[in-house]
Amino acid sequence: MTGLSPDDPPAPFLDAKDVEELFGAAPPADTCSAVLTEARMVVPRLSGPFEAEMWGSDVVAALERSADTAAAMVRAAESEGTASALALLVLLGVLGGDDIRDGAREAAVRLRAAGAAVPAWSARVGRPSAGECWRYGDADDQLDAVTMTFRYGPAAHVLSVLVDHGQGGAISNLWAGDATGVLDQTRQMALEEPGMTFAMLPPAEARARVEKAMASGECPSLPDEARSVASLRPLLRSRIRRLPLP
Repeated sequence: MTGLSPDDPPAPFLDAKDVEELFGAAPPADTCSAVLTEARMVVPRLSGPFEAEMWGSDVVAALERSADTAAAMVRAAESEGTASALALLVLLGVLGGDDIRDGAREAAVRLRAAGAAVPAWSARVGRPSAGECWRYGDADDQLDAVTMTFRYGPAAHVLSVLVDHGQGGAISNLWAGDATGVLDQTRQMALEEPGMTFAMLPPAEARARVEKAMASGECPSLPDEARSVASLRPLLRSRIRRLPLP
């Protein structure tokens, strides 16, 4: 199935492979120190909420390899008390799993009260408005890409989920990037490629399809796909909550 997404998705500040290599197998204290160092370098360069979430999703994915490390990260960020540590806590409160989201939010409130500078994007991060959704797949219904659009003001982005029905409906790839031209490009590909199907989806149906795929697991077959799925899993988890319930 060709043409799932544009050829040149935006590169994160720290590649998902690098995140895994730097943080994945380190002791919790070393991982926390490395993440806080990375935050001091990256946070001043984040221009908006989506860019912040792309970086944060990479970091959260690496932290979630160990529940102990994720919890330690919240404590370490609060102890550091800097603006970059507060930004990291804000992202953990949006993108983190159920075990750390509340703790990260509470720690962020305490740092704000103590006078830490709030990132300019923090009021909007994790709260985009949902837009158009669609699906694009093959005639045999073996591969199916569900794309969801989200918007922060005038800037729109997409998150696409590639579902492999030959593997029980599991997720084989994820892609996120600028929404400009993606819908038109997908429509054109459906016209040009024999046997491909395209349909707009109500947002609630898109959520139902993606939640079903999430429940079916993950089945990336290539290293790049495995890195994309791991890196964007926290962002997908956050975004699906922005769509209406079926």
